[in-house]
Amino acid sequence: MKIIDNRYKVNRLINENAYNSIYEVVDLWDSDRRLFLKLYDTERQYRLIEYFINNFITFSRIKHRNLLASKQFSILKTIDGKKVRVKQYYSTSEFIGTPSIDKLDRDMPLSNKINIILQICSVLDFLHYRGIVYKHLSPTNIFLDGEGIVKLKDIASIYENDINANYDNMTRFFIAPEIIIQQEENADASADKYSLGQLMIYLFTDNFYNNKRTNYNYTNDEMDEAQKRFLDEVINNLTNTNSSLRSINIKNLINDIKKVFNLDYEHDLVKERGILNFKTRIIGRDKELKRILDIDNDFISGFSYKRLILVNGVRGVGKTRFLNEIIFLLNMKGRDIYNIEITSNNNFDLMPITNILRQIIKDTPINIQEKYAREFIDILPELKLKLNNKINYDLDRPTNRLRLYDRITNYFEDFTKQRETPVYLIIDNIGEASVDFLFLLDYVIRNITSGNLKVIASLNKQIIPKDSIKLNILERWLEEKYTESISLSNLNLNEIGKFLQQILGINYMPLNFSAVMLKESKGNPKHIEYMLKDLYAKGELYFHKDGFWDVKAQKYSDIYFPSSLDEAVKNQIGIVEKEYMSIMKVVSCFQGSISKTILYNMVELDNDELEAKLQALTTMRLIDEMVSDWGYSYSINNIELKKLIYYRIPKKERIKIHEKIAGILEDKYKENIDLIMEELIYQLVSSNQREKAIKLILNKVKNEKSKFGLQALYLWDEAYEIAKDARKDLKIEILESLARIYFMRGENDKAIKTYEELYEESIKINNLKHAAIAKLGIGEIYFQKNLINKAKEKAIEGFKISEEIEYKYGIARSKILYCRILSNLNKFDQLDKNLSDLLEYSIKNELIDIMGDIYNIKGLLEYYKGNIEKAIEYYNKSIDYFNKSGEYIYSTKPMNNIAIIYSDRGDYKKAMEYYEEILSIVDKAGIPNVKLTCLNNIGEIYIKLGSFTKAKSYIEEAKNLASDIEDISGKFITSINLGLIYLNNYDYQNSYNIYMELKKNFSDYENFSIDLLSQYFDFLGEFYFYLGKWEEARQWSIKTMEICKNYDELSYLVSESRIAFIDFYNKGKYDRKKFESIRSKFSSINFSFYRRRFLIESAMIAFVNKEYDYALDILEEDSLLKDEYPSFYLDSLKKILLYTVRNDEESRINLEKLGEELKSENLISAKILYNVIMGNKSYKDGNYYKAFNYISEAIDLVFRIVSDIPEVEFQISFIKRTRVDSIKKLFFDIIEKVFGEKLDYCLVENLNAKNNIDKYFDYSSLLGVMNEAQFTKLVENNALYSHTRDIKDVFSLMKRLNNDYKHNLHMILEFLSKETLAQRGYVLMYDEELNRYSPIVVLGGTLDFKPNKNLLSLANRYKNGILLSASLESNVVGLYREFLPKGIKALICVPIRVNEEDLIEKDRRKSGYDSYQRHIGYIYLETDRLFNRFDKTRHRLIEVLTSILYINMDNYRLQLLSSIDKLTGTYTRKYFEVEMNKTINEAKRLQQSFGLLLVDIDNFKLFNDTYGHRIGDEVLSKVGNYLANNTRKTDIVARYGGEEFIIILNNVDEEQAFAIGDKLRKGVANLSISSIKQNITISIGISLFPKHSQFKEELIIKADQALYNAKDKGKNRIEMWNPNLTNTLNRVDRLAGILTGNTNSDERNILAVLDVINIAKDIKNRKKKIFEFLGRITETMEAESSSLIEIDNEQNISQIYSRSRLKQEWVINPYINMEIVKRVIKNKKGEFLIDWDEDYAKDKVLNTPNWQSVMAIPIIIKSRIKGVGYMTVPIKEKEFDYNSYNLAKMLWDLFALSYY
Repeated sequence: MKIIDNRYKVNRLINENAYNSIYEVVDLWDSDRRLFLKLYDTERQYRLIEYFINNFITFSRIKHRNLLASKQFSILKTIDGKKVRVKQYYSTSEFIGTPSIDKLDRDMPLSNKINIILQICSVLDFLHYRGIVYKHLSPTNIFLDGEGIVKLKDIASIYENDINANYDNMTRFFIAPEIIIQQEENADASADKYSLGQLMIYLFTDNFYNNKRTNYNYTNDEMDEAQKRFLDEVINNLTNTNSSLRSINIKNLINDIKKVFNLDYEHDLVKERGILNFKTRIIGRDKELKRILDIDNDFISGFSYKRLILVNGVRGVGKTRFLNEIIFLLNMKGRDIYNIEITSNNNFDLMPITNILRQIIKDTPINIQEKYAREFIDILPELKLKLNNKINYDLDRPTNRLRLYDRITNYFEDFTKQRETPVYLIIDNIGEASVDFLFLLDYVIRNITSGNLKVIASLNKQIIPKDSIKLNILERWLEEKYTESISLSNLNLNEIGKFLQQILGINYMPLNFSAVMLKESKGNPKHIEYMLKDLYAKGELYFHKDGFWDVKAQKYSDIYFPSSLDEAVKNQIGIVEKEYMSIMKVVSCFQGSISKTILYNMVELDNDELEAKLQALTTMRLIDEMVSDWGYSYSINNIELKKLIYYRIPKKERIKIHEKIAGILEDKYKENIDLIMEELIYQLVSSNQREKAIKLILNKVKNEKSKFGLQALYLWDEAYEIAKDARKDLKIEILESLARIYFMRGENDKAIKTYEELYEESIKINNLKHAAIAKLGIGEIYFQKNLINKAKEKAIEGFKISEEIEYKYGIARSKILYCRILSNLNKFDQLDKNLSDLLEYSIKNELIDIMGDIYNIKGLLEYYKGNIEKAIEYYNKSIDYFNKSGEYIYSTKPMNNIAIIYSDRGDYKKAMEYYEEILSIVDKAGIPNVKLTCLNNIGEIYIKLGSFTKAKSYIEEAKNLASDIEDISGKFITSINLGLIYLNNYDYQNSYNIYMELKKNFSDYENFSIDLLSQYFDFLGEFYFYLGKWEEARQWSIKTMEICKNYDELSYLVSESRIAFIDFYNKGKYDRKKFESIRSKFSSINFSFYRRRFLIESAMIAFVNKEYDYALDILEEDSLLKDEYPSFYLDSLKKILLYTVRNDEESRINLEKLGEELKSENLISAKILYNVIMGNKSYKDGNYYKAFNYISEAIDLVFRIVSDIPEVEFQISFIKRTRVDSIKKLFFDIIEKVFGEKLDYCLVENLNAKNNIDKYFDYSSLLGVMNEAQFTKLVENNALYSHTRDIKDVFSLMKRLNNDYKHNLHMILEFLSKETLAQRGYVLMYDEELNRYSPIVVLGGTLDFKPNKNLLSLANRYKNGILLSASLESNVVGLYREFLPKGIKALICVPIRVNEEDLIEKDRRKSGYDSYQRHIGYIYLETDRLFNRFDKTRHRLIEVLTSILYINMDNYRLQLLSSIDKLTGTYTRKYFEVEMNKTINEAKRLQQSFGLLLVDIDNFKLFNDTYGHRIGDEVLSKVGNYLANNTRKTDIVARYGGEEFIIILNNVDEEQAFAIGDKLRKGVANLSISSIKQNITISIGISLFPKHSQFKEELIIKADQALYNAKDKGKNRIEMWNPNLTNTLNRVDRLAGILTGNTNSDERNILAVLDVINIAKDIKNRKKKIFEFLGRITETMEAESSSLIEIDNEQNISQIYSRSRLKQEWVINPYINMEIVKRVIKNKKGEFLIDWDEDYAKDKVLNTPNWQSVMAIPIIIKSRIKGVGYMTVPIKEKEFDYNSYNLAKMLWDLFALSYY
């Protein structure tokens, strides 16, 4: 393989594996640039190929100086100039010749290391900006060129490795944990941060291979302590296993590194990112593309009847882009596609079909060409010479034209019907085609009855004239069932966002900018591109130095978007100016569409004349006509035309038109102004009536039902835009309202900015009232953000301004804000006095609007004091005042407070009624901050009800809302509530994350209100309580009680009960009176869930203290509550206690049933209690083995919880809380009873914060004291191993195996699971359809199990697979512990292989046959139990059984494949297909060859016809059995179809394959069947891997070609494939290349023929005749040189004559490839080819070998070869083809007739 696709010259093979082959190539089309070229295994890589088809274009757009570029992805077309007939794909990427940095010495200067890190930070920041996660950053994927420039491996290769889980061992250490364990939903930019941190450890320290990385040993002595501390902090942050805590910003890290290490490093974001890229993925066409691909798939499946697909869309919508995408996608599927674009230059008459046929004819078999040549003369004039210039008929006659139509239809049928896949004609812009062509296409589509032709055509139906023949044809097509109609619409807002995202290269959708683009372009992609280019060129759109795109204008509405002045628009203007301009002026002045009624009033035309002109304009598609409820309306749909007309109207005239339109609209719609509100405002503003427009908006917005909704915001925003040049007082009123609405909608940053502008504008005109309003507004926002000091500052400023001007409302509002601050600071005495003074002030000054807020705050004060009824009274007063003042939205505040009281009292139904009413109000008003409070409070009710799943959904929605509107208090309370939910669900990992988030982000919690503080303190008390930090839990519980003792009875009781529990668990203090007191308090209020929780916990404590009667009494009280507030968890705890206390037979049975129920539930705490109790009972009953199982499972469950707790300190406290030491004591007592050994074990007091907690749960000492009999006894009650209890060893197992292979697999799996104590086991086999490993046998799991592909890849690297265990000491495999799934203690994964030596016959045909192993699947075992036998002994046992597993799996697979053809005894074709893939992979891996034999029984039809099918079957059976029995066991013989067989001969060369094939041929010839007279013979065709091809399909095709050749030569033969079989030119069409259809070219060719005839006739001197002829043929063929090589009678070269172009002299010693010449002489057959011989001189400019395209033509006179015509030309100039050869051969033949 030397040249790929006539573009890439292969220099060398770099690497080859199961997935791809990687070559170093030279791109001949790109200055001989070196590249990597990767050729993919199509079948193994189909998922990757599908991914690249959709995404490679995105990768090719990502260019950075520190990233190797992904260049091209394509389907392979030719190899060494020969067409490839199989679907094979490749990609190219930038080449680098330097090694990766893992090969470099790490002992490099510090500055070099820092420079590497800075460059990597730059490229990672760039990739994240583009929305790409690199995932596999590691030294093996990082290269350093000779100039110190870092280069990361190309993105496409990285994603290929990720999809295939194929990466080296070192890279594994750098991949983030969330990627390793395939938590792809958590894989974001933080994954690359982890890899970056690992890389810093690798480069800067000697700790990389040390698992314990608490202190880093930096290897560069020049680093000072500050720099080391900096790196410590950075590395620890980046390598945090919790991805959410990797908080460092990479862009900031670059600056920090530069500062700390005092380096000058350029990071120019503008240069790097400020580029528009229009080479994007197609957007918004997924549904339409899928429909076409579905039609294609339906055809393959035999269901498609669609022959025509019409793609309709307006100008600029992207029809051509869509068709190009379809061409690409169909091309990637290996379809044959012929496409044309119809333009004004090629649309006359039948020119389009001529262009189509010229493309197809070169791929048409000669026999079909000859069949139709006479019929196609008129449309393919180059065919005339073939028929001696006799034109058969005149196309102008209708009958002859119909005849042509019929013959073209039949031609398409013949051309396509032999193909298995469709042939596509793709016609762009069919609306421009001539009527003649449409008639022809219509005839073809309607009359084609066979074949696989499909037509896809695009059109713009709008521009096709009404009532035209074209439109009639198209509309008739649309009505036919065989037509699929697809309409392309303009892009919507979301699609424009994606479009802009790709063009701008950003990782988010710029929705605001997209909205402007939608408005300006109506979503037309072409117009969007034009506008972007224009804005960028003018600098209006630019990339900011800080790393983001921006526009110069303050608002998008300030941008002027110019129109395109293309030729079409100019032509339309020319039409308009003649007689329609008066109408078009008025229509262009409308923002939307103009009704016919208004148009009557605007133009000076009578009705009939206006109607006629409107009809003409709509017919010409210059305007669109729409029909609606109010009649006809009109608009100019072409935006460019509309703008052009509008801006040609003189400004004064434009204003007058707008003024007149505004007057007509006001008069006509005065009773219903809303209908034309937007249009009227536009007309008023355009006619300089801004103040009138503003007043219209203000009147409208004041009548809006939703004062703060999107419509109101839009109106205020529009008013603000208009008011810029209006009166200042109007502007100030608008700014005040706009700021208020921003605040109410939670858009706080915009609100602050607007209030600041309000303040500035107010000061300018000395409007101090609004200056005060601005200050107080900002203060309100600061208060909401919990910036209390800033809020207080603004309140004081607002008060001073208000006092100065005696603005009483401002004074009151400043005092309201101050009171809210006092409330938040818990200064209730001061608050009480201030509220009294404020109330008195407000009543005195009749400030009714203030009263609602005053009474709401007074209600809060009474609530905090514990005066709940008084609080409700004040809240109701607040609601009344808000309603009286019309501020209904503010009434939601006291309503929410009342709901909280009902919730606190346990009256959840009443509380929910209030919350539902609040939600209905805020949803209408569109106020997110009130909504988030309501959602959170509803979530809290569900928490109190114990419905944590429902609670979580409400709280998460509230938290997202809080983040969106930057509500600090909202984020605080929702985080607290989520933390509580996680705690109650025993999700300690996430509850810990919340705990850390609260500590980090809300350390200054004192500024929060008292109710928030009480909830925060309560969460901390609960968190520490759950984790056993008793003192901290007590401290925070006491704080909670202190705060809420007066107002929150539930929180008080929960904290009080928690303290009682703490006293018992921590100090063993059991105060029954205290418990009874709390129990009494709970019974007096309606808090059933918390009451139940308290009762169950109290009963457990009573049980522990052996007060069983008291426990039963408590449980009896709980029985009264369980129906109203059911909880499976609490019910389970209750049943465990109840059945245990009763201790009768019925209770024992019920307890065991409950144990079964708990197995399917995730109630770990209940399971621990159950197992401890059952273990104790079994121990007391003397059933020690049973007790062992229960207690070991209890410890397992504790370990599972402890593993989820992040900090060792918390892990230890939880162990203490759960009293695991006492459980372990019982466990080791049991061990002593069972095994007679007293073992030492670790107690919690032996642990400290520096220990690994695994030490505490280590069972390794136990395995050493257990014998096999004890082990058997231990597992005999385990139902999981019920079928193998009596199987003691492998010998016993073998006796249980039979002919049921699946049964055998299950027995082996269960035996191994028992021996290892695995809880789940799987036998995995490769699923060809799913392209992944899937379970075929399962134990303890499910068949939908999806193994971690990274894990399988890792297992496959080790000969004996992998054993991973949390309890094993660190070793090679131990380094991979992060592969252990969450909660899994150990796993074993072993590839199921067999040594192929065992299967190979002893009489190997080739010495030195290497043994190798075939891999068929995996055995996978795992356990989450601490006590297990996942050790080296069991690992070796599995290894021993892999060969038995292999045999059974292989046999099982053969059964699945129905592998044996019953008639012939050979394998089926399906089996062959699978084995062929494996054979190719193994041959590549071992660098071996194999032969492929295609065998056909000669004259088989004769046997069937003469003797009947029974005898035919006997012949098949006889031949098949002979072939199968006379090949090796390692070979494969399969029935390929009918009378054909196919054979794979493993590990043979060409000579051996031929010899074996010939032996088989002779053997078959000796077979006989008594009932038939004829001999049975076979013909065989052979191809060889890799010599003839490396691809399955092509090997089969070439074997088939060789077989055809054997048949052609007389049958009963064997033929090896060779290139001459496909390059034979005996059947060359002698007209091709002579007449091309190009007038100039055809004239030149005819003149050349005449010149050669004249040379032959007129020149007598033979040497002169040769000289002139060589000059003429060189010129005609555009060759560089031509030679005549004369041959004597002995077939030796006697003389060579040569000339080169433009030289009037002979060429001495020309370079001629004599191998080609000898071949032509020997075969007497001509050739045209590319001569890749590298001995050619180098091109002086490009310095590349000057490869030549060569034609060698035999000169044969009377069957004797007299000479060879030899011509060459550099391939960079031209490549001789079929047509060139045909023309040249004719000229040489003409010359030879006169010369010899």
